[in-house]
Amino acid sequence: MPELETLNEEWEGLETFRGQEPGEKVIALFRQSLFVHLTSLLAITACLVLPFVALHYFGASAITSGVIGIAIFGVITQASKVYFLWTRTLVLVTSIRVIYFKQEGVFKHKFEEGYLDDICQVTSNVGGPAASIFKYGTLVVQTEGQMVLEGIARPHDLKHEIFKAMRQNGVKVPADKPEKNDRPIIR
Repeated sequence: MPELETLNEEWEGLETFRGQEPGEKVIALFRQSLFVHLTSLLAITACLVLPFVALHYFGASAITSGVIGIAIFGVITQASKVYFLWTRTLVLVTSIRVIYFKQEGVFKHKFEEGYLDDICQVTSNVGGPAASIFKYGTLVVQTEGQMVLEGIARPHDLKHEIFKAMRQNGVKVPADKPEKNDRPIIR
């Protein structure tokens, strides 16, 4: 898992954060996949291509200058939006909880947390060709409620990091719990 090690080495300095409980340590950090913003990335690409198309059909004219100005504005706004949303959406796995920060817009964000002691099931799902190619998907953490972490890069690795944090803290991992079998045994 070299990708995971690289990401966590990059954020190794993240030892404290606002709202941190006493004795809580950051174990892993995961980001939302950049490819979740694929429509915005395609809009940026279109804005970059548009001036060349205008230049080809209209030559160096007032129309081309207008198109170039609009394209530059579009690239700057879309790139800023994608960067803002991407850098502010992350999952922290700490020694006592899983924390999900999701920036949904400029003025809208979501914060969810689940304590490792309360986790009874963790499910990861990678669905579709784009998600399979770019390795992103959904992770569902079932506690008393349900945390749905959408568009997370490498959800299977995140699931394993949660299980590792649970084991390190002596919490029974759902995969380790004995199955209840209420059906009679037929011999």
